[in-house]
Amino acid sequence: HESMSADGTDLAHAHNSYLQVAHDFGIIAGILCGVLSGLVLGLINSKFKVPSFMVSLGLLVFFRALSTMVAGTEYINIPEFVTVFGKYYVSIPITIVLYIIMHFVFHHTPFGYYVKGIGENENAVKFSGINVDRIKTLAFVLSGLMIAIAGILNMGTKSTLLPSTYGLGFEMSVLIAMFIGGIPVRGGFGCKMYMIIIGAFTVSIMENVLGSLLLFATYNVQLTKGIMLILILFIATVVSRRAASKPEANVE
Repeated sequence: HESMSADGTDLAHAHNSYLQVAHDFGIIAGILCGVLSGLVLGLINSKFKVPSFMVSLGLLVFFRALSTMVAGTEYINIPEFVTVFGKYYVSIPITIVLYIIMHFVFHHTPFGYYVKGIGENENAVKFSGINVDRIKTLAFVLSGLMIAIAGILNMGTKSTLLPSTYGLGFEMSVLIAMFIGGIPVRGGFGCKMYMIIIGAFTVSIMENVLGSLLLFATYNVQLTKGIMLILILFIATVVSRRAASKPEANVE
């Protein structure tokens, strides 16, 4: 009996060790996937001059299909070690630390200055002797890393999820947050870190309010977000056209 008990204990320890390794590998694999997707996006954009928006859409479809193929079409349970990242006392400090780091990188380093300069005028930065392709690739890799971490934090708020539908509509939320925050699509020196925070908070509040109303099912929330995106784009287009026509009016 003692021998059987010892064997059972060893098996339990081995099983727990295996689960811990699998859990750690899952986190690392998720982060590596984010970095890899950013690297692929950056290389395709910089080397082959394919618009990054189109490449990102293609990667979105690819990774969504890949996750469905690997995880299946059934609901999966989120491990407890992942749900820890969804707790406010864990996710909020991580978010604050990442914001401080990215604010410093974006506003107080040559790399951040080059990134904004490329968004403002890529040719001018290139003629200054800066390796634009390398800067753009590093920017996409860093973006992929941040997205992977954000995905882990978001997944921590779930108990179960369906791989084939998880993340649907996230890209629209990001676009709405950008436009509400006033961030130009092409980037540039007008981009500020606090802008995306304002946009993200606004979208989050909007989704929570609409989601709490009984009349707003999931498809109604998505419908409302689509209408909002069209209105925001329309307003932004009108404002930019008026701003562009002002110098001409002054000249006349």
